[in-house]
Amino acid sequence: MTPMVTRQPLSRLPMPTCDDVRSRRTTSMDLTRLCLERIEALNPQINAFVALDPSALDQAADSDRRLARGEARSPIEGVPVAIKDNMLVRGLPATWGDRLFDAFMPEEDELPIRRLRAAGAVILGKTNTPPIASAGITDNDLFGPTRNPWDLSLTPGGSSGGSAAAVAAGLVPLGLGTDGGGSTRRPAAHTGIWGFKPSIGLIARGGGFPAILGDLEVVGPMARNLADLHALTSALAGPDPGDPSSRFLPAIPRSPVAPKGRLRIAVIEQIEEEPVDPSIRRLFRQAVERLGAAGHDLAPRQLPAPIATFNDAFTGMSRIGLALVARQYPRFREVSALAMRDVARQGEAMDGGAAMAVHEEIRRLRGLAGAWFTGFDLLLMPATAAQPWPIGQNHPPLIDGRPVGPRGHAIFTSWVNVIGHPSLAVPIGLDTTGLPVGMQIIGAFGADALVLEAGLLPVHG
Repeated sequence: MTPMVTRQPLSRLPMPTCDDVRSRRTTSMDLTRLCLERIEALNPQINAFVALDPSALDQAADSDRRLARGEARSPIEGVPVAIKDNMLVRGLPATWGDRLFDAFMPEEDELPIRRLRAAGAVILGKTNTPPIASAGITDNDLFGPTRNPWDLSLTPGGSSGGSAAAVAAGLVPLGLGTDGGGSTRRPAAHTGIWGFKPSIGLIARGGGFPAILGDLEVVGPMARNLADLHALTSALAGPDPGDPSSRFLPAIPRSPVAPKGRLRIAVIEQIEEEPVDPSIRRLFRQAVERLGAAGHDLAPRQLPAPIATFNDAFTGMSRIGLALVARQYPRFREVSALAMRDVARQGEAMDGGAAMAVHEEIRRLRGLAGAWFTGFDLLLMPATAAQPWPIGQNHPPLIDGRPVGPRGHAIFTSWVNVIGHPSLAVPIGLDTTGLPVGMQIIGAFGADALVLEAGLLPVHG
């Protein structure tokens, strides 16, 4: 039976912020109880959470004691966080959305989770993801589909759709996803929240599932407002000896400050001839116009290389990565999703030279993009090419009346993962049906602080 459409109530529930906990306007215990009550009431409709941490209230009590003593560990002390189910949390199932891991219970946290605990955050539970976190929707054979809290008949996107839906529905203030091809930014746009893809190495990683997209995939913080997103990112960022790529990027301030002066801003409304939903284009243009009215220098651009070259590199990494999973876990060929097995077979058919060619092409594209970004401060483009589509469809078959393939909706995001730059998904308004639309603010490699600060620019409708 098709669920009843509920367009705004589930996405507009108020939620205390990190500052509310830090300033003691609410306690960690009260906030955690509120989250658990809402999950009990609303999660059966949304299906965002797939496991809850039984120690959540104990974690909150510990945080309240530290806060009462004035010993908060970070700006997210005592704030509940939802964790995407492709990250390892000790004592909680880690299924990666796939039957291959339906009985896996890790005994150790992976590195970003350890950093959350050190920051005093409350680990609330795990959120849904598609098989091997490798689809633009959030659905799997273990838990079924996650639904968009703006309209329960629609997807929140993927693969971090569980965390995005949980945050948007007011089940939790903060969410943690991963972003290998837009998996944080597109669900954030589809659910009207903020999502961040940091530069490679800003948030150290290690001790988790195999990195099937290599360093294209990064941890992606998500929140209902920019201040909370910034607080979560600052708590997670920083070098770690276990991740050599994390040693060279500048620190993130604890709170954003609006950029000063006139910025040089590049604008891409459409990539080549790829279709874009007209409502997205309309709201994107309005956001760009607001920046022009604020005095910033705006100039249209096109990517520094054909989009097909970026897409080919992304596809090559996907094939190599899933071939690695098939090699490490023999049961993959028996129990995992058929689509994932097909991609793995394509990767297994590649010889060593072909695999190295993918890595060399990524290296070339990163150099090209790095030089290109010296000509401006920030790049604006939509976060998605399509609005959310019905549950049960793997992707929208048409965009603006034109047929598209499985990644047509993701045309604006995967290329950013290939180059490794930071990108912030910002909500910019509602379309004529009342669904949210998001925009990306993209910066040079390592310019994460500027990208986050740019979220304060007047782009919102």
